[in-house]
Amino acid sequence: MSLIIQRNPIRGDIDAYSKNTRKNSETSVNSKYAVKTEETSQTAKLTIEEEMAMFKQEFYQDIEKIKFHSTVKNAAVNVSDKAFEKMKEDPQYREKMLSLLQRDLCSSYAPRDTSVILTVGESLDQYRGDSWPTNNDSGFWGRSKNSFYKKTDNKNHDDDKKLSEEHLKLLIKQQSFEQKCQQQASIEVREEHNAFLKAARLYAEMQDLYKSNPVNNYV
Repeated sequence: MSLIIQRNPIRGDIDAYSKNTRKNSETSVNSKYAVKTEETSQTAKLTIEEEMAMFKQEFYQDIEKIKFHSTVKNAAVNVSDKAFEKMKEDPQYREKMLSLLQRDLCSSYAPRDTSVILTVGESLDQYRGDSWPTNNDSGFWGRSKNSFYKKTDNKNHDDDKKLSEEHLKLLIKQQSFEQKCQQQASIEVREEHNAFLKAARLYAEMQDLYKSNPVNNYV
């Protein structure tokens, strides 16, 4: 049986050039994700995808630092893509979500041991928690298969932790692969566009040449 933890949250391209401008602007705002290379000792700004991958790693590590209450035997955290975007854009929202996670993972669920799933959405009213007694928690295992974070207190704990960490690594690799595909596609489109422009210029030159001296061009 799923027991819902009730919350009472406080509410409170066109073209390529514009896209690149927006990307550069967003990158500069998130300067904390800039890295410095040893060879040049110059600050190199990360792409938006790389920034998000680093942001997810940091958020995962922050959850890992939370000391769970002894009655929380199994825990998972589900975070939507839009929730990550919201937290990255709004540091205060990130801290609020982390505070709620800490509150619910550190709270006592006595007199029973529990399995808990906490869900982070793009707004406060989308945050929710579900808990099951450990002797009847099939719902937890079914809904935590693809969780962003998962930690269990059984003989397979280390395996579960490794799987959760591997899942995060796979997400990051997938984003990197998708970024490379987009970059490659952009290069191919740009090359085709340049070839078209070259052919168009050549055609225009031939047209001008014919108009200026049509007879000589066909002798």
